[in-house]
Amino acid sequence: QHDTGEVQHDTGEVQHDTGEVGRAEIPQNVIRCTGGPVPFEVWQFRMYHRYHIMTCIFLGTIGLLQTLATQEFQGSLGGLLLAVAIFAPLRHAAHYARNQVWAHLFMEYLALAIPVIRLTVDSFTVSENSFEPLEICLREYGLGILCPVAMSIVFSTLPVRLSFVIIANICYAARLATTINKLMIANNLNAAGDSIYVAWDIHVGSMLPVYVFAISLFANILSTRLGRSLFEHMAQLERAHRQEVLATEHAIRCEHRAHEAERQNAEERLQQRNKYLGAICHDFGTPVSVLQMLLLMMRKRVMRDLRRERQDAAEAEAAAEAEL
Repeated sequence: QHDTGEVQHDTGEVQHDTGEVGRAEIPQNVIRCTGGPVPFEVWQFRMYHRYHIMTCIFLGTIGLLQTLATQEFQGSLGGLLLAVAIFAPLRHAAHYARNQVWAHLFMEYLALAIPVIRLTVDSFTVSENSFEPLEICLREYGLGILCPVAMSIVFSTLPVRLSFVIIANICYAARLATTINKLMIANNLNAAGDSIYVAWDIHVGSMLPVYVFAISLFANILSTRLGRSLFEHMAQLERAHRQEVLATEHAIRCEHRAHEAERQNAEERLQQRNKYLGAICHDFGTPVSVLQMLLLMMRKRVMRDLRRERQDAAEAEAAAEAEL
């Protein structure tokens, strides 16, 4: 962390010197998406979009197949298909919303409202003294155990706040308690005598909603923690990547400034050398020209003396021949 702070501090100084941006600040608990940095809730909300749509398609397909197989349209299947028909298009539209924070908040309340309204309507539409066959009670019993656990896992992928999860689990626990009571009535457990096995079954059945509530809440908390740990790990990797990019840009700018300074120094040295040579040529130009004139005069004098000696020698030779 100390080295990271130094890199950020150096990068901030370079950016401040170049006049581009101020000090580079890297958020600690966000990940950058197409719209900018987002918190954990929005990140997970966007990441599980396809999972939510595929889950809705799967549940809707199962409901339709069951309806076609039994040739009966039950109220629970109608509620499931209606919930899927409401949730799926809104979830898909929320994924492409401009403000993802408000879209996540809307889907969070919608995810709570759908099961709560459905369970409340079922509790008011079914009378407490109504008798149902054992097969239907067993099916509702299994769904009453499976639905809250699956709901808690799905809620952790939205993610939904813990208070909403507790409210939904309480509703499912109340529904499961009613289903267990119907199952006992259908199986005549209340009038089975004082057998220890019957007493144990009644005890387990009465405590089962509490167990399911605890398991569902634990599954939601565990799934949320796993998602948050993954988010924090990815955020750390992204911060490390951004810091590496900033350090690389800083090194490139430093290298560019070093090359630029070296080029400027070379140009300054070349200009100084040209000025020095120009000054030398100017200072030595007059003496050299004087020396050239002196050498020319000396050469003319030497050539004149040689011609005179040759002429004298020729005259002496001609006089000697005349005497002979």
